[in-house]
Amino acid sequence: HPSCFKILVKKYPKLKICLAHFGGTYEMENTADDNWYKQIREMISKKDNQVYTDVSYSLWDGKHHGKLKEAIADPDTSARILFGTDFYMTEKEKQEKILTGMFRMKMGEPLFQKVDYDNVKAFLNSEYYGF
Repeated sequence: HPSCFKILVKKYPKLKICLAHFGGTYEMENTADDNWYKQIREMISKKDNQVYTDVSYSLWDGKHHGKLKEAIADPDTSARILFGTDFYMTEKEKQEKILTGMFRMKMGEPLFQKVDYDNVKAFLNSEYYGF
């Protein structure tokens, strides 16, 4: 649960972590205030930490692409969202190439470039690994 990471993030604000799947498709539909999607979105919007999330398995369900696009376009959260596919899981739903193409088309090139390259580069870059 994302709330479990709040203590860790507070104690180690420079620690880079990625909370997978942006909470997942079920959580994107969940309207409760404490759902994972809302909590992760709040955590990645804070500038005093290094919390990221990715779209991974959430990618398969096109009905959530609009919600993902909204978060990627939001200046408060856009720098902390990473592209991913979880290909071994999403292949159950559709071929990775098709899912990635659909997502890329829905996002448009500038937003896709942001999550697929720019944000990944920022996440991987560190004093130990220069990009």
